[in-house]
This record gives sequence, C-alpha cells and structure tokens, in this order.
Amino acid sequence: MKKATALILVPLGIGATLAWSSPPGARALADIPVSVAVQCQEGQPVVTVNPDQVTVNRGDQVVWTATGADSIQIVPAGEQWPFPELPPKARGRGPGEGITRSGQLPPGLTRGNRYPYSVRAFACGQQADLDPEIIIGEDQDLP
Repeated sequence: MKKATALILVPLGIGATLAWSSPPGARALADIPVSVAVQCQEGQPVVTVNPDQVTVNRGDQVVWTATGADSIQIVPAGEQWPFPELPPKARGRGPGEGITRSGQLPPGLTRGNRYPYSVRAFACGQQADLDPEIIIGEDQDLP
C-alpha cells in the first residue's frame, strides 16, 4: 500500500505561500475553489459558501477563499475528515483575501461518501457558522 503525501500550504505574508507537494509522477493536484463571503448586516455576520457541496477526487485539494471576514476556520462537523490534516486558519479582510487549503485527498476513501464541515467565520465582532459538505468523487476508487 502506498502512503499518501499531503500538500500543505502555509501562508507567508502578502502573495507568498510555502508548499510541500506529492512526489514526481504523482497525479497532478486539482484545486477545487470554494468561495466564502461574509457580510455584516445589522451587526450580524451573514456567511455564504459557494458551492455548498464540493466534489473532490484523489489528489485534489480544496481551496477556500474568504472575503469580508476577520478570519475563517474549516472545522469537521463529525469525527471523520477526508484529508490528512485540517487546513490552517485563514485571515483576511476587505480587499486582501484570506486563503486556506486542504491537504491532498488520500487514496482509500469510498466514492460517494459525504463529509460535512463547518465554515466558521469571524466578523462584526461575532462568529457565524455555515455547514456545507465535501463529497468523494467518481475516480476515487481507481488505482
């Protein structure tokens, strides 16, 4: 059995990211974008996530981009999480966007499995959560 190699990206400041990736010859990662937008309405944060269901395949990573929040966290809604590690907290407000990334999806997951998670956004001096989900895609069971 092969070990999965995670892709971990660490923000280093404006426009810089440090990355570790899979070994040469591995399937190229696909970045699956998820936008998190936060607006303050009557002093309350209102969060939208687009898309609210995202399908990932082996080797893919999810890239959450946040606008309008002081910070966001991606938190598993249950005990299971399809990625090797949780993504780091992202910070960013206004024109500067916060970006956080999952690690590379490892092999051995069952296609069609669903993993609910919470997008925890901090804005307007408060916390707001929204609960989208990650779905394991069709080519996950392939060698």
